[in-house]
Amino acid sequence: MNPIITRRRTRPDAAASIALGASAITAVATLLSWVSVTVLVTFTARGIDTDEGVITCVLAVVGALTALVAMVARDGRAMLATAVAGAGALIAELVFAFRLNESFADAVAGTDKAEGRSVAELIEGSASLEIGWFVALLGSLTMIGAGLYETFRRRRA
Repeated sequence: MNPIITRRRTRPDAAASIALGASAITAVATLLSWVSVTVLVTFTARGIDTDEGVITCVLAVVGALTALVAMVARDGRAMLATAVAGAGALIAELVFAFRLNESFADAVAGTDKAEGRSVAELIEGSASLEIGWFVALLGSLTMIGAGLYETFRRRRA
């Protein structure tokens, strides 16, 4: 007998539901404040205002779609794509954190790179991460966890 044909498909309902919720939370978190800067007055920037936030939002939507496919098709193989989308979102969020001052300056300056560099020099060291970034980080880690859990559970079955 062919082992591919006789392999029993697992039902990814729980893991896919968790991944779907985590993807939705990650997408909504990009609408929240990701960074704040205090220079006499406090300024904030949402995640979606930065390149990394847009990438995170798109990958969260991709993760939600792949989790939905896994739920509808009752096939856990799509959950690996959810984990990959979560990993991509996690990388984008970490890149945002490492270039925090530049990310805020880009969001404030828009397309004017010279103005963005002067804003980055002005706010050097005064930028801090906000709750939206942490929620997006938690959501992407949950996407990765649910996707990998279902992938490895399916391989054992």
